[in-house]
Amino acid sequence: MLALLAAMDAMHEQVEALLQDIDTIVSPHAAPNDALVLLMASWLGLDRYLDGTADSPGKGTPSFRAGTRQLRLLEAETARLGRARGTRGALTRQLELATGLTGFEINDDDGRPCHLDVRAPAAARPLAKLVERIIEGERPAHATWSIEFAEAPNALDPAPDPAPEPVPTPAPEASEP
Repeated sequence: MLALLAAMDAMHEQVEALLQDIDTIVSPHAAPNDALVLLMASWLGLDRYLDGTADSPGKGTPSFRAGTRQLRLLEAETARLGRARGTRGALTRQLELATGLTGFEINDDDGRPCHLDVRAPAAARPLAKLVERIIEGERPAHATWSIEFAEAPNALDPAPDPAPEPVPTPAPEASEP
């Protein structure tokens, strides 16, 4: 009987070890590989923002246009963003997390009822399809929207003066014991 129990224990060791570390496996930041991060995106309803190898959602091997690092960050905040869904703050934060860029502005007080004017930074232009899918998916259902990308700075324009270097603060001296 002891031999049978020992054999059964050996059969379950691998599964039990896996279950012991399940928190690290389903954490977006600790997921061991990109394939699992992409799978978690579908569990969280973010698969509508994934591109396939055919450059369209749901076709071919999935990928995230802005990179897996950004997808991990987006997955980590999905629950919080879901609670605030439909608000300017949540939409702005989702765009920032998904693209890794700041500078998105959402205006809803231009006189048109239920309309969002989204202004995106120039650096987001290569991610325009992703930005548009996020706005379409996360805006209030009754709202219309338009998007405008900021102009990229002209290479011929003089560069702005660089910000002054911060003055280094001396490290505190260690006290002797």
